Amino acid sequence: MPRSLAIGIRKVLGALFTDEDFAGAFPDRGRPAISPGALASVSVPQYAEGLCDRHGADHVRARMDWTFLSGLELDDPGFDFTVLGDFSSRLHARAGRASPGGGAGPAAGGRAAASQWPAAHRFHACAGCCAR
Repeated sequence: MPRSLAIGIRKVLGALFTDEDFAGAFPDRGRPAISPGALASVSVPQYAEGLCDRHGADHVRARMDWTFLSGLELDDPGFDFTVLGDFSSRLHARAGRASPGGGAGPAAGGRAAASQWPAAHRFHACAGCCAR
């Protein structure tokens, strides 16, 4: 097993999420600036390591293993940390409108709906530097 959790996840499981998993959460016209599948993939090690959105976005910019896990090009400049919070809020709002038993987004592929994710996942600031 690789030393990096992110590389281990990608090598064993492949791409965790695709943009199609989140098609219902985004408008039909146009295309999101950042891949929803990549944002969802970043949220996995972010949650596992207990990082706030700011640190999660910093890891994508600074660590090749996180960029690899997300499926972004290795020279991708990354994204602003607020994008992770906006993405999470959109998923939770969408999950709140989903029909009972119907699920939304990733739930259609057998993965847990955003409403079933631990509430701790939705932290936009952590104790310490991000809270300032």
